[in-house]
Amino acid sequence: PLYFLLPYFEQVHGEKGATAFKWQPWEQICSSKNIPRDILDCFGSGSATSTSNSCKSKNSQLRHLFEVNDQYGDDMILFKFQKEKALSWLQKKLTKVELIIRVQIIMDRKRADNHLDTKGDSNVGAFSSSFRLPEEEVEQSQEQERTNLADENNSNAVSSEIRDKANDSIVRLALNAVEEASMHQAAAQVVCEYLSPYWRNGLLQSIF
Repeated sequence: PLYFLLPYFEQVHGEKGATAFKWQPWEQICSSKNIPRDILDCFGSGSATSTSNSCKSKNSQLRHLFEVNDQYGDDMILFKFQKEKALSWLQKKLTKVELIIRVQIIMDRKRADNHLDTKGDSNVGAFSSSFRLPEEEVEQSQEQERTNLADENNSNAVSSEIRDKANDSIVRLALNAVEEASMHQAAAQVVCEYLSPYWRNGLLQSIF
């Protein structure tokens, strides 16, 4: 739902405006920005039936885009929008998409090398919005590492080390220059599909 909020926080009067976004209670921000009820409902806010847990969940999500000041207690939590935090959050989303596409490219290449690809072409440059992380391959790798490390560490340490090694292995998957360019372009396309021109340009300028 954070994507739905971004269009309401565009600095249309230039980038100098340090005072463009002030410390305000969430309800006041929603009112001044005329944020629709449907969007607010995604956060479980703006409702008389909102619970303490839903408020905590909302605040946790909003911290990706806002500075949060709770020094006055739960009844007076103040928020201040930060463009830098929003761009950082978008960059993290982009990185996650790139990781998925990186694995997809490697799996396509592996299938082609094993002659399992019926078309005989991995079509690296092509992109489908329906791509998925090959969970079976990752699970098999994790299971193997779990077996190898079981005698060396206790169960908690094993689980942690497996996760770290699995993530490192995925990040280190080598792509050639063409594949890297294809990956970056496809990932940017996915994320930018959800963004207004203002935020699309801001994200692209921050990464290129």
